[in-house]
Amino acid sequence: MRVVLLFGVLLSSAVVVHGKDSLTIAASPAMSMAPSTVRVRIHVEPSSENRALTIVAESGDYFRSSLIQLEGENSPATVSLSYDNLPGGEYQVRCVLTDSNGRQRATAHATLTVVSRY
Repeated sequence: MRVVLLFGVLLSSAVVVHGKDSLTIAASPAMSMAPSTVRVRIHVEPSSENRALTIVAESGDYFRSSLIQLEGENSPATVSLSYDNLPGGEYQVRCVLTDSNGRQRATAHATLTVVSRY
């Protein structure tokens, strides 16, 4: 179990699902023991069209959503947040970048596992 946990702690996932590398997400650790704190870093390539970033983290028993307003090219290139005390489960963390009309510009996702102690 220690080898698997150590490997998971060292691994973080980052995936661009849609877009021209304008949005990437990394969640760390990708595997941890409950209750866990997970850090999420999202890189957004600056663009005058960027207006909002929605981040959703969910599993079977957990849901959290955040909306961050962006100011186009003046927005930070990296957004960081953390989820504290996550219970055990398989988590999908998704982010969606939208323009001023609410249209999706890019999406990205990461997967992580929090192992229950029970």
